[in-house]
Amino acid sequence: MLNVESVERVEKIIALQPEIIDRLKSLPLVVVNPDIGPNSIFQDDVGEFIAVHWGRWALEPLGAGWPVGPKQLECLGEVLSEAKRGRKALLDVAEKDVCLATLMYELEKLCVRQQFASALDLVPLILDCVGTPSAVPQETV
Repeated sequence: MLNVESVERVEKIIALQPEIIDRLKSLPLVVVNPDIGPNSIFQDDVGEFIAVHWGRWALEPLGAGWPVGPKQLECLGEVLSEAKRGRKALLDVAEKDVCLATLMYELEKLCVRQQFASALDLVPLILDCVGTPSAVPQETV
């Protein structure tokens, strides 16, 4: 059920749209394919991995397609820190921006599927990401 608080939160996201877009544009792009799963990647005789279905691939901001369950979102920072050790281009990437990309990707997916109640559940998390400055804290990598 849509209540006054939900409407206000959605209006905040609409008002913050320019900032959200800027933060998403600042992230590195990655290939996302929602159809890839454990049964669609195989290893050939020489040890190379082969993805057998590339029908719905897209270039999206880093974080898009990451699972949004509480446990998965909790470990996002750890995974990003590990990735930063192997890829210098990620050193200036803020965890909150990657989380924002994760949540906005999921929000869009839920809206397309007309799962509006589930989409509304993401709005407070999105506002939390946007309410946090996107500056990257200095960390030892």
